[in-house]
Amino acid sequence: MRRAEESHQLFVRRSEAQSTVEVALSLPVLMLVFVMLLQGALYMHALNVVRSAAQEGARAAAAEGATLADGEARTRTMLAAGLGRSSDSLAVGVNEDADGVRLAVSGSMSLLLAGPTSKTVLALPLEGRGHATREVFRPG
Repeated sequence: MRRAEESHQLFVRRSEAQSTVEVALSLPVLMLVFVMLLQGALYMHALNVVRSAAQEGARAAAAEGATLADGEARTRTMLAAGLGRSSDSLAVGVNEDADGVRLAVSGSMSLLLAGPTSKTVLALPLEGRGHATREVFRPG
């Protein structure tokens, strides 16, 4: 009977050790998947903010009596509201042509695992373009 108890205790110790090893091996993989999902969600949010800000800025610049600077200011305001200090590194360009106003926002977003110091090595591109027809009164 004693031999059976020793055998059972040995089995319990081995299965506890096996569980510890399994957790130690699977936890980094689960954490990596979690960080990747979080990075994807943050990237999609930033991309939507950039695209919406570009379109809203083009609309603001195309309004009657507005200037291109008004459109750029509206874009910068929306970028700051949606992205915070990260929006300072984004470039905003506004052009006017015969069809209306075109506004482009471009820049990049660093990866979570890259850290705050490496902005150019590991980064995801952020680009948004907006176009709006200039509102003008034409009597006719």
